[in-house]
Amino acid sequence: MRRLLKLILDLIFPKICASCGQPNPESNILCQQCLTGIPINSGWFCPLCQRRLPTPQNSCHPTAGFILAAATPYVAKAVQEIVQALKYRQLENAVSDLTFVLKEYLEKISKELADWLPSEVILLPVPLHSRKERKRGFNQSWLLAQAAEKILSGRFPEKIFRLEKNAIKRTKNILSQTECRDYRQREENVKNIFLAADPKGIKNKTIIIVDDVFTSGATMREAVKTLKAAGAKKIMALVIAKA
Repeated sequence: MRRLLKLILDLIFPKICASCGQPNPESNILCQQCLTGIPINSGWFCPLCQRRLPTPQNSCHPTAGFILAAATPYVAKAVQEIVQALKYRQLENAVSDLTFVLKEYLEKISKELADWLPSEVILLPVPLHSRKERKRGFNQSWLLAQAAEKILSGRFPEKIFRLEKNAIKRTKNILSQTECRDYRQREENVKNIFLAADPKGIKNKTIIIVDDVFTSGATMREAVKTLKAAGAKKIMALVIAKA
């Protein structure tokens, strides 16, 4: 009965690709052509000047305290569609499309990444305020962190990747960064919004902190500041897209 109902609904409301608008029989947000057509980066970026870097060891602004690993440019329409489908329309099946992008990127940078990774790494999401997470139903960064853990564990089975959802917490329910007028307001909006819930678990650890989009970088820098204050040894920000 359920299969019949699904067939009828698919006939009445055929699925289309969110990017090109063509019929899309897959359960994903994008059709296969649009998904595989997404441009994938092959290196790292400076989180301050956004310069492309060949390896994570060669940051042009080491005082930033972290290296940026961004899978794809946010300017691509297909990328915007899958990110927004997850983040704003609560379509969790977008995670499979985003996981594909993440896997392609991590494969491309795997050789240099292997040199950067120690034997044990903590993966954590940029946290949402509990009120916002309840309203949305999930934290998209946590879903992406889980996907990253599976990909990295499969690619580097000799290393330990430990997921920590609550290593840092968001203490204020602030204005959305998309509603801020400019760079300065974004910086002020996120000031002191994070708290290290387990400083002992962070001290001297290598951290990969996961998010969906790196725009001005204000939120990520504030999270990194909190992790560094708790004693984190080195940090990589892993994001789907860089605006």
